[in-house]
Parts: sequence; C-alpha cells; structure tokens
Amino acid sequence: MTRGLKTIRLTSLAIALACAGCASQPESGESEEIQESESMTGETGLLSPDTTVVDLGEVGNEEIVGKKIGLRNIGVGSASISSVETDCSCVTATLPSKRIGAGERVMMTIEFDARGTYGAQYHSVTVETKCGQRIEIMVVAKACQQSLLPY
Repeated sequence: MTRGLKTIRLTSLAIALACAGCASQPESGESEEIQESESMTGETGLLSPDTTVVDLGEVGNEEIVGKKIGLRNIGVGSASISSVETDCSCVTATLPSKRIGAGERVMMTIEFDARGTYGAQYHSVTVETKCGQRIEIMVVAKACQQSLLPY
C-alpha cells in the first residue's frame, strides 16, 4: 500500500454520516471501505445550523437589522469553513471563526440592510466547508416604507 493512504473499514452508519463528503467514494467492489489521505484526517466535521430560515419580520426601509444563529459541529472531527456567501449586497453574514471543533458551537451574525428596498425580501446565505458540506439559510424580511411625516 502507498504511504500516506490508509484503508478504513466502516462499521456503523454513524461513522459514515459523520464523514460524508470528506472522504473519497469507494471504488466498485469496496462497498464497506473508503480510502482517505492523511491530509483529510481531522476534517470530519458536520455542521448543523439552529435554523435554515431567519425571519426578520417587518423592517423599516431605512433600517439595518440582524439576528444571530448557531452553527454546531456534530461531527467527530473539526470543520473548516471555506466560504460564506450571500446572494445580495444587502445581506451580510459573519462568523467569529473559520474552524469549528467537534462539539463546538459558533454564532453566525446575519444582517439585512433595508435601505432602498420595499416589500417582501427573500435572500440566501450559503456556508460551505472544506470537505464539501453546503448549508443554505433563507433570510426573509418585509421592508415597509417609513412615513415621511414628522408625526
């Protein structure tokens, strides 16, 4: 066997799920085995968000509002965030750390800038890990025009 590769025999569904997306797929004839390079060792995290929908409710069209949601690593190893993207410049998402250890939970801040918007707003935040996991979070708000009258 080539140095740097090791064969792991999967004995339970829980291990297979925790490693989903991080290890290479088994070749035909190797139904219960996968090959994993040493460079992937430890990247067996599996992130679970508190929610996949963030409802900000009614928002004045001159407001910037936000919420925090948790991302918990329920995998057996660490998870590394490779990207956090939004579909609109009116939505931002920030994480305090790009690496989340097994069992750890971090809070992601999602902010919506309603300036220049009106009506129902539907946007998304996409979080991707280095091992290929992709999490989509929907951001929903209703931008209401604020009165121009002083009273």
